[in-house]
Amino acid sequence: MAEQGHTPTPWKADGYDIRGRITVVAHADTEENAAWIVRACNSHDALVAVCERVVACLDRLAEHDEEQAKNTRFETLRDSCRDAAKNYRATAADVRKALSTATPPEAGD
Repeated sequence: MAEQGHTPTPWKADGYDIRGRITVVAHADTEENAAWIVRACNSHDALVAVCERVVACLDRLAEHDEEQAKNTRFETLRDSCRDAAKNYRATAADVRKALSTATPPEAGD
């Protein structure tokens, strides 16, 4: 696994302070913001993993519908499969774009 570039989670809110395992990571302007930041940071890795699985599923769905479109003799079904595949690909691209801003670049990028 790649080395983390941040204080390891879980973090916790302690009033205005955001604490890692040993030290204060940050100081928020309100207790509510501290709690929000902690919740977001502690959830980040799980959310990224789920998004990566969603992209893989969307890719498989697109491939399936593209194959269906090639193998059907019914024009309406062929068009429907092609449209669905385009939507799956577009949604996967949107999720990939969001992931690219939510994850650090790989080593060597």
